[in-house]
Amino acid sequence: MESAASPSSPASSVKAPGFASTPEIAPPPGVDQPAARLSARHIPALDGLRGVAILSLLLFKSIEGLAPVTWSGKAVQQVFGCGWMGVDLFFVLSGFLISGILLDSKDAPHYFRNFYARRTLRVFPLYYAVLLVTFGACVFLVSPQDLGAERIVHNQGWLWTYTTNIAFLVKRSVFFDSGWLRFNHFWSLAIEEQFYLFWPLLIYLLPRRSPAIACGLLIVGALSLRIGLYFAHQRPGAMFYPTPCRLDSLAMGALIAIAVRSGRGLAQWISAAKRAALVSGAILLAVWIWRGKLDVNDVTTLTFGFTVVAVFAASILTLALDRSKPNRWAGWLEHRLLRIAGKYSYGMYVLHMLVIGVCDHLVTAGRMAATVRFEALGIVLRALLLFGATMGAGFISWHLYESHFLRAKRFFKYGQ
Repeated sequence: MESAASPSSPASSVKAPGFASTPEIAPPPGVDQPAARLSARHIPALDGLRGVAILSLLLFKSIEGLAPVTWSGKAVQQVFGCGWMGVDLFFVLSGFLISGILLDSKDAPHYFRNFYARRTLRVFPLYYAVLLVTFGACVFLVSPQDLGAERIVHNQGWLWTYTTNIAFLVKRSVFFDSGWLRFNHFWSLAIEEQFYLFWPLLIYLLPRRSPAIACGLLIVGALSLRIGLYFAHQRPGAMFYPTPCRLDSLAMGALIAIAVRSGRGLAQWISAAKRAALVSGAILLAVWIWRGKLDVNDVTTLTFGFTVVAVFAASILTLALDRSKPNRWAGWLEHRLLRIAGKYSYGMYVLHMLVIGVCDHLVTAGRMAATVRFEALGIVLRALLLFGATMGAGFISWHLYESHFLRAKRFFKYGQ
């Protein structure tokens, strides 16, 4: 049956965006360092931060459609319901990693060729394999009477061209989920691919000091556009899905990449990041109390909320990068489980809705709660099941498929 969700209800398709590879970036110390070295080494805390993002999203997905009746079940739903912010954390991470790579390789030969070749090898193989296998199976499995699936098959061109987010606006509905066909979450991958179309060119053309100004303009522009659309009485989807409306998170990450490569490096921003984390966190908590929950569909989120979440995520990222002294926050992020989840997060994201579809046939939250006789525990156990199954799918995808394409990156080394 076709999804009844529409752009007024974007939460039904929240997802973790496309991913830059953590090994591309070096630990940004608080002292001067040649910029060319900053994209050469690995930061374990960033793997962990990516793991936090994918875990948050899976917790959010685990409670979609639930209607808890006990106070404990409702409390768990409230906490897990904040997991949509994992998307914005992914956007900030991508903005940081991609911008750092572009800044460090700006003056190197084959700037565009190497960037786009490496992005293609990282993102396209799994994405298009899923589409090929799924739509190939549709020939045998989709009945003409299944109108929802038929609509997806008929409109699959939007998926192949990374324009899912645009499709939701043009068609005025969110329609790429129906039964076992689940592609609504590809909207955020579409945003990142559209970002990749113009940001490398902008970095290449702008003088060294200008990208920071461009980031500031993108942040203010995205916030102003969402507020303007709200006062123009546009539907929530018009503030949620267009790439220009979500550029504040990507630009926030890019600003950190620029700051790391400034004269004094990261050290000058640590105190500011601590204050920004406290202020933005307090604002989110106040909104939660005021509105009763942190709802991705709420007007406060759709207007200024995304920017506040981006500030909070950027602050946490900055603190995670601090290597000037023992860093307890970075130590937590380097936990082995989080780092493993971060390593496989792209495959986990692309495959997670298919995995959830399978798990839903095996065990629902209600069945799990009935088994353990405690609703909140049933919700938590089902979330753990989804996380474990999705991580397993990501593990298999990485080792049996994705890694073979990633080896070809050696032919497109940055700086060559």
